[in-house]
Amino acid sequence: MDFDLTPEQRDLQKMCRQFAEEEIVPFVQEHRVTEWEGSQDDRFPYEVWDVAHENGLHLMNVPLEYGGEELDPDVRTQAIMLEELAAGDHSIANGISTNWKLAYLLRQYPKYLQDEWFPKMVEDPYFAMAHALTEPKGASDRWLPYNEPDGNMNTTAEKDGEEWIINGTKQFITNGWEADIIFVYANSDDSKGMLDGTSGPFLVPTETDGVEVSRVNETVGHRFASNAEMHFSDVRVHEDNLLVENTALRDMGTIFKGGRVKVAARILGTGVAAVNAAFEYAQDRVQGGVPIVEHQMVQSRLADMATDLETARTMIWRAAEAADAGRDDANRLGIVARIHAADAVLSIAENCVEIHGGAGSMRAQGVERLMRDAVTNMHLHGTQDIHKIKLVNELTGKGDPGTHA
Repeated sequence: MDFDLTPEQRDLQKMCRQFAEEEIVPFVQEHRVTEWEGSQDDRFPYEVWDVAHENGLHLMNVPLEYGGEELDPDVRTQAIMLEELAAGDHSIANGISTNWKLAYLLRQYPKYLQDEWFPKMVEDPYFAMAHALTEPKGASDRWLPYNEPDGNMNTTAEKDGEEWIINGTKQFITNGWEADIIFVYANSDDSKGMLDGTSGPFLVPTETDGVEVSRVNETVGHRFASNAEMHFSDVRVHEDNLLVENTALRDMGTIFKGGRVKVAARILGTGVAAVNAAFEYAQDRVQGGVPIVEHQMVQSRLADMATDLETARTMIWRAAEAADAGRDDANRLGIVARIHAADAVLSIAENCVEIHGGAGSMRAQGVERLMRDAVTNMHLHGTQDIHKIKLVNELTGKGDPGTHA
């Protein structure tokens, strides 16, 4: 495959890198105390989203007819962009890119719903969307090689004339606190397994009666994006607000192409930030009369970090190319890229902290945040263990039932 970037990809890479360096990094540095002691409103990066709105990053996948940017890049291009944004801060990149994914999803709904919501997104720089799939009972552990009713979602959807009534609780929802609309999945046929009895996404405005953000979780990492628990009590939505009835978890993979690859790219961004911080510190810090980059043990750690970073990026780009080409090995390569990126970046972050010595664990130094983010990355889009089960299912010909992104 060709690893050379196109002129357009280079321009988007440069734009995202500049945005991260000029907007995201200063915000994170300024809010080191707020990250822990402020409210969710204090932590929300309003000024970063303002600039993202101005330069079009907030409006990717919003059609031109509504005033959007109509940026609809392929999986590899998005991976390149997400790596740069997440090198500034993973949680901010995640919050913004969740809007990318869901703006594309909104384009699949009836035109009058697009007419209602896309203009609001264009007008409001803080317009946010959330994807509500995970529940307190379980998440990635449900995507195992069986499809039985006892694994169904607890959130239910019952048809009542032209409306659906939704009841249940969703957990660990990115953008849940600030969301204007939520895309919800629910069990609609309890006689069948989850893959054949789950409907969704239901487009649910957060102002709908019965919608409540019941809690914002205090996570160890990814502190600048909300992680919410959401409760739905007799929430009514029109039947047009449902995209796929009963087979949503089978069908959504065709809409959310390359989801694991994009998650892996965001994870990689944390690794980029850790490598950059470690090399800068090693060249500035003097011990024994020389910069510590001259010490062989430090050199060994830096070499391991650089190697982990390059292998992870190569896997991500290879998986992205397969997703864009629609090849049969795209899902397998996406799983491999996601597993390796999380493991590699955790090792990179650990080495970064160690190179900084005792200061590495201090909040003032700033690199402990990268370690916290790297640990949190291990559970994105499913746990490491579940991804490994999925990979073995692919390798043994069982497939990957329920691939949703």
